[in-house]
Amino acid sequence: MGYEHMADLVIVTDSTADLPPQVLHQYGIEVVPLKVMFGDEVYRDGVDITFGEFIRKMESSGTVPTTSQPAPGEFTDVYERILQEQPDAHIISIHLSAQMSGTVHSARLAKSMVNEEKIEVVDSKMVSLALGVIVLEAAKAARAGKDKEEVLKIIDHMIEKTRTYFLVDTLDYLQRGGRIGKAQSLLGTLLHIKPILTFNDGFISPYDKVRGLNKAIQVITDSINEEFGKNPVSCAFVYGTDMELFDTFYNKIKSEVLFEETVRAQLGCVVGAHGGPGIVGVICYSF
Repeated sequence: MGYEHMADLVIVTDSTADLPPQVLHQYGIEVVPLKVMFGDEVYRDGVDITFGEFIRKMESSGTVPTTSQPAPGEFTDVYERILQEQPDAHIISIHLSAQMSGTVHSARLAKSMVNEEKIEVVDSKMVSLALGVIVLEAAKAARAGKDKEEVLKIIDHMIEKTRTYFLVDTLDYLQRGGRIGKAQSLLGTLLHIKPILTFNDGFISPYDKVRGLNKAIQVITDSINEEFGKNPVSCAFVYGTDMELFDTFYNKIKSEVLFEETVRAQLGCVVGAHGGPGIVGVICYSF
Protein backbone atom coordinates (compact mmCIF):
# COMPACT_ATOMS: atom_id res chain seq x y z
CA MET A 1 0.00 0.00 0.00
CA GLY A 2 1.66 3.20 -1.13
CA TYR A 3 1.06 6.37 0.86
CA GLU A 4 2.26 9.86 0.13
CA HIS A 5 5.22 10.59 2.38
CA MET A 6 5.82 14.09 3.66
CA ALA A 7 9.07 13.33 5.45
CA ASP A 8 12.54 12.30 4.33
CA LEU A 9 12.29 9.55 6.91
CA VAL A 10 9.85 6.77 6.05
CA ILE A 11 8.64 4.25 8.63
CA VAL A 12 7.96 0.68 7.48
CA THR A 13 6.43 -2.08 9.60
CA ASP A 14 4.59 -5.37 9.15
CA SER A 15 0.93 -6.29 9.55
CA THR A 16 1.37 -7.64 13.09
CA ALA A 17 1.61 -4.02 14.33
CA ASP A 18 -2.22 -4.08 14.23
CA LEU A 19 -2.48 -0.33 13.56
CA PRO A 20 -5.81 0.91 12.14
CA PRO A 21 -5.76 1.85 8.42
CA GLN A 22 -6.54 5.52 9.14
CA VAL A 23 -3.47 5.78 11.41
CA LEU A 24 -1.24 4.17 8.77
CA HIS A 25 -2.59 6.61 6.22
CA GLN A 26 -2.30 9.68 8.44
CA TYR A 27 1.39 9.08 9.16
CA GLY A 28 2.42 7.55 5.83
CA ILE A 29 3.44 4.26 7.45
CA GLU A 30 4.20 1.46 4.98
CA VAL A 31 3.09 -2.08 5.85
CA VAL A 32 4.52 -5.36 4.57
CA PRO A 33 1.94 -8.08 5.34
CA LEU A 34 2.58 -11.47 6.87
CA LYS A 35 0.42 -14.33 5.61
CA VAL A 36 -2.17 -16.62 7.14
CA MET A 37 -2.83 -20.00 5.60
CA PHE A 38 -5.76 -22.39 5.78
CA GLY A 39 -4.34 -25.51 4.17
CA ASP A 40 -3.36 -24.42 0.65
CA GLU A 41 -5.25 -21.12 0.80
CA VAL A 42 -2.91 -18.18 1.42
CA TYR A 43 -4.13 -14.74 2.52
CA ARG A 44 -2.13 -11.58 3.13
CA ASP A 45 -2.92 -10.36 6.64
CA GLY A 46 -5.16 -7.28 6.48
CA VAL A 47 -5.02 -7.16 2.66
CA ASP A 48 -6.86 -10.25 1.38
CA ILE A 49 -8.69 -11.03 4.61
CA THR A 50 -10.10 -8.99 7.50
CA PHE A 51 -10.04 -10.13 11.11
CA GLY A 52 -13.80 -10.79 11.03
CA GLU A 53 -13.52 -12.94 7.88
CA PHE A 54 -10.54 -14.74 9.39
CA ILE A 55 -12.45 -15.63 12.58
CA ARG A 56 -15.48 -16.86 10.60
CA LYS A 57 -13.20 -18.97 8.42
CA MET A 58 -11.37 -20.38 11.42
CA GLU A 59 -14.66 -21.33 13.11
CA SER A 60 -16.34 -22.79 10.02
CA SER A 61 -13.37 -24.70 8.58
CA GLY A 62 -12.17 -26.30 11.80
CA THR A 63 -8.68 -25.94 10.31
CA VAL A 64 -5.84 -24.62 12.41
CA PRO A 65 -4.43 -21.68 10.44
CA THR A 66 -0.68 -21.29 10.10
CA THR A 67 1.25 -18.09 9.50
CA SER A 68 4.37 -17.12 7.59
CA GLN A 69 6.71 -14.17 7.34
CA PRO A 70 7.09 -12.00 4.22
CA ALA A 71 9.77 -13.12 1.77
CA PRO A 72 12.81 -10.81 1.40
CA GLY A 73 11.52 -9.89 -2.07
CA GLU A 74 8.39 -8.37 -0.57
CA PHE A 75 10.58 -6.04 1.48
CA THR A 76 12.87 -5.19 -1.45
CA ASP A 77 9.80 -4.16 -3.50
CA VAL A 78 8.70 -1.71 -0.79
CA TYR A 79 12.19 -0.37 -0.03
CA GLU A 80 13.00 0.15 -3.73
CA ARG A 81 9.70 1.92 -4.41
CA ILE A 82 10.21 4.31 -1.47
CA LEU A 83 13.77 5.16 -2.52
CA GLN A 84 12.69 5.59 -6.14
CA GLU A 85 9.91 7.99 -5.14
CA GLN A 86 12.16 9.79 -2.63
CA PRO A 87 15.84 9.44 -3.51
CA ASP A 88 16.86 11.45 -0.41
CA ALA A 89 14.77 9.41 2.02
CA HIS A 90 15.96 7.11 4.78
CA ILE A 91 13.90 4.13 5.93
CA ILE A 92 13.40 2.77 9.44
CA SER A 93 11.80 -0.67 9.25
CA ILE A 94 10.39 -1.83 12.63
CA HIS A 95 9.12 -5.39 13.07
CA LEU A 96 7.77 -8.03 15.40
CA SER A 97 10.12 -9.88 17.70
CA ALA A 98 12.77 -11.99 15.99
CA GLN A 99 12.06 -14.60 18.69
CA MET A 100 8.56 -15.08 17.24
CA SER A 101 9.10 -14.80 13.49
CA GLY A 102 11.71 -14.61 10.74
CA THR A 103 10.28 -11.26 9.55
CA VAL A 104 13.26 -9.23 10.86
CA HIS A 105 15.61 -11.66 9.08
CA SER A 106 13.72 -11.16 5.78
CA ALA A 107 13.91 -7.37 6.21
CA ARG A 108 17.66 -7.51 6.92
CA LEU A 109 18.28 -9.63 3.82
CA ALA A 110 16.29 -7.10 1.78
CA LYS A 111 18.29 -4.22 3.26
CA SER A 112 21.54 -5.89 2.18
CA MET A 113 20.15 -6.23 -1.36
CA VAL A 114 18.76 -2.69 -1.65
CA ASN A 115 20.83 -0.16 0.30
CA GLU A 116 22.84 -0.74 3.49
CA GLU A 117 23.26 2.99 4.16
CA LYS A 118 19.66 4.16 3.86
CA ILE A 119 17.76 1.42 5.69
CA GLU A 120 17.70 0.62 9.41
CA VAL A 121 15.95 -2.60 10.47
CA VAL A 122 14.77 -2.73 14.10
CA ASP A 123 13.65 -5.75 16.13
CA SER A 124 10.93 -4.33 18.43
CA LYS A 125 11.00 -7.47 20.64
CA MET A 126 7.20 -7.17 20.69
CA VAL A 127 4.14 -7.88 18.56
CA SER A 128 0.61 -6.59 18.01
CA LEU A 129 -0.17 -3.06 19.19
CA ALA A 130 2.93 -3.08 21.45
CA LEU A 131 4.88 -3.03 18.17
CA GLY A 132 2.21 -0.66 16.81
CA VAL A 133 2.79 2.09 19.39
CA ILE A 134 6.55 2.03 18.74
CA VAL A 135 5.85 2.40 15.03
CA LEU A 136 3.30 5.15 15.67
CA GLU A 137 5.59 7.22 17.92
CA ALA A 138 8.46 6.81 15.43
CA ALA A 139 6.19 8.00 12.61
CA LYS A 140 4.98 10.99 14.67
CA ALA A 141 8.59 11.95 15.41
CA ALA A 142 9.56 11.60 11.74
CA ARG A 143 6.57 13.73 10.73
CA ALA A 144 7.63 16.36 13.30
CA GLY A 145 10.98 16.65 11.50
CA LYS A 146 13.23 14.68 13.85
CA ASP A 147 16.24 13.10 12.15
CA LYS A 148 17.05 9.41 11.89
CA GLU A 149 19.26 9.27 14.99
CA GLU A 150 16.64 11.05 17.14
CA VAL A 151 13.91 8.70 15.95
CA LEU A 152 16.08 5.64 16.63
CA LYS A 153 16.63 6.94 20.19
CA ILE A 154 12.85 7.23 20.69
CA ILE A 155 12.44 3.66 19.39
CA ASP A 156 15.13 2.34 21.75
CA HIS A 157 13.50 4.14 24.69
CA MET A 158 10.13 2.61 23.85
CA ILE A 159 11.48 -0.91 23.39
CA GLU A 160 13.02 -0.65 26.85
CA LYS A 161 10.22 1.18 28.69
CA THR A 162 6.93 0.07 27.12
CA ARG A 163 4.85 -2.17 29.38
CA THR A 164 2.30 -4.56 27.93
CA TYR A 165 -0.42 -6.60 29.60
CA PHE A 166 -2.58 -9.05 27.65
CA LEU A 167 -5.47 -11.11 28.95
CA VAL A 168 -6.30 -14.25 26.97
CA ASP A 169 -9.47 -16.24 27.53
CA THR A 170 -7.72 -19.51 26.65
CA LEU A 171 -4.11 -20.59 26.29
CA ASP A 172 -5.06 -23.23 23.68
CA TYR A 173 -4.04 -21.10 20.69
CA LEU A 174 -0.65 -20.19 22.15
CA GLN A 175 -0.03 -23.81 23.09
CA ARG A 176 -1.08 -25.04 19.64
CA GLY A 177 1.27 -22.57 18.00
CA GLY A 178 4.14 -23.76 20.20
CA ARG A 179 4.30 -20.45 22.08
CA ILE A 180 3.80 -22.02 25.54
CA GLY A 181 4.00 -25.54 27.00
CA LYS A 182 1.09 -27.97 27.32
CA ALA A 183 1.09 -28.01 31.13
CA GLN A 184 0.50 -24.26 31.40
CA SER A 185 -2.28 -24.46 28.83
CA LEU A 186 -4.08 -27.16 30.80
CA LEU A 187 -3.72 -25.29 34.08
CA GLY A 188 -5.59 -22.23 32.78
CA THR A 189 -8.55 -24.28 31.57
CA LEU A 190 -8.90 -26.36 34.71
CA LEU A 191 -8.87 -23.64 37.31
CA HIS A 192 -10.68 -20.77 35.52
CA ILE A 193 -7.37 -19.01 35.76
CA LYS A 194 -7.04 -15.77 33.82
CA PRO A 195 -3.49 -15.68 32.49
CA ILE A 196 -1.93 -12.22 32.19
CA LEU A 197 0.79 -12.23 29.56
CA THR A 198 3.55 -9.77 28.78
CA PHE A 199 6.71 -9.54 26.67
CA ASN A 200 10.06 -10.40 28.13
CA ASP A 201 13.12 -9.94 25.92
CA GLY A 202 11.23 -10.80 22.76
CA PHE A 203 9.23 -13.70 24.16
CA ILE A 204 5.61 -13.93 25.30
CA SER A 205 5.83 -14.72 29.00
CA PRO A 206 3.38 -15.12 31.90
CA TYR A 207 3.13 -11.98 34.02
CA ASP A 208 0.69 -13.39 36.55
CA LYS A 209 -2.21 -15.79 36.74
CA VAL A 210 -5.22 -15.13 38.91
CA ARG A 211 -8.67 -16.59 39.31
CA GLY A 212 -11.45 -14.51 37.77
CA LEU A 213 -11.64 -11.59 35.36
CA ASN A 214 -12.06 -8.71 37.82
CA LYS A 215 -9.07 -9.80 39.85
CA ALA A 216 -6.97 -10.08 36.68
CA ILE A 217 -7.88 -6.55 35.58
CA GLN A 218 -7.12 -5.27 39.09
CA VAL A 219 -3.63 -6.79 38.91
CA ILE A 220 -3.09 -4.94 35.62
CA THR A 221 -4.32 -1.55 36.91
CA ASP A 222 -2.18 -1.90 40.05
CA SER A 223 0.85 -2.78 37.93
CA ILE A 224 0.37 0.27 35.68
CA ASN A 225 0.05 2.62 38.66
CA GLU A 226 3.06 1.04 40.35
CA GLU A 227 5.19 1.27 37.21
CA PHE A 228 4.26 4.81 36.15
CA GLY A 229 3.19 6.36 39.46
CA LYS A 230 2.10 9.98 39.14
CA ASN A 231 3.61 10.42 35.68
CA PRO A 232 1.23 10.94 32.77
CA VAL A 233 1.00 7.63 30.94
CA SER A 234 0.03 6.97 27.33
CA CYS A 235 -2.09 3.86 26.81
CA ALA A 236 -3.09 1.95 23.70
CA PHE A 237 -5.78 -0.73 23.74
CA VAL A 238 -6.19 -3.84 21.61
CA TYR A 239 -9.21 -6.14 21.44
CA GLY A 240 -10.43 -9.25 19.64
CA THR A 241 -14.04 -10.28 19.10
CA ASP A 242 -15.44 -9.90 22.62
CA MET A 243 -16.48 -6.25 22.91
CA GLU A 244 -18.27 -6.80 26.21
CA LEU A 245 -15.01 -8.05 27.71
CA PHE A 246 -13.17 -5.09 26.20
CA ASP A 247 -15.64 -2.58 27.68
CA THR A 248 -15.23 -4.12 31.15
CA PHE A 249 -11.45 -4.11 30.76
CA TYR A 250 -11.27 -0.54 29.44
CA ASN A 251 -13.70 0.99 31.95
CA LYS A 252 -11.97 -0.61 34.93
CA ILE A 253 -8.57 0.73 33.81
CA LYS A 254 -10.09 4.15 33.04
CA SER A 255 -11.55 4.36 36.55
CA GLU A 256 -8.18 3.76 38.23
CA VAL A 257 -5.42 4.96 35.89
CA LEU A 258 -4.81 8.51 34.68
CA PHE A 259 -3.90 8.05 31.02
CA GLU A 260 -4.09 9.54 27.57
CA GLU A 261 -5.34 7.08 24.95
CA THR A 262 -3.12 7.10 21.87
CA VAL A 263 -4.71 4.40 19.73
CA ARG A 264 -7.27 1.61 19.94
CA ALA A 265 -7.27 -1.29 17.50
CA GLN A 266 -8.62 -4.72 16.74
CA LEU A 267 -6.23 -7.65 16.47
CA GLY A 268 -4.93 -8.62 13.07
CA CYS A 269 -5.22 -12.13 11.66
CA VAL A 270 -1.67 -13.30 12.42
CA VAL A 271 -1.85 -12.29 16.08
CA GLY A 272 -5.38 -13.72 16.30
CA ALA A 273 -4.15 -17.05 14.90
CA HIS A 274 -1.59 -17.38 17.69
CA GLY A 275 -3.42 -15.80 20.63
CA GLY A 276 -7.03 -16.56 19.79
CA PRO A 277 -9.86 -14.08 19.20
CA GLY A 278 -10.67 -13.49 22.89
CA ILE A 279 -7.72 -11.24 23.68
CA VAL A 280 -7.74 -7.82 25.30
CA GLY A 281 -4.61 -5.85 26.02
CA VAL A 282 -3.22 -2.54 27.18
CA ILE A 283 0.14 -1.07 26.20
CA CYS A 284 1.56 1.69 28.41
CA TYR A 285 4.48 4.06 27.93
CA SER A 286 5.72 7.53 28.80
CA PHE A 287 8.57 9.78 27.73
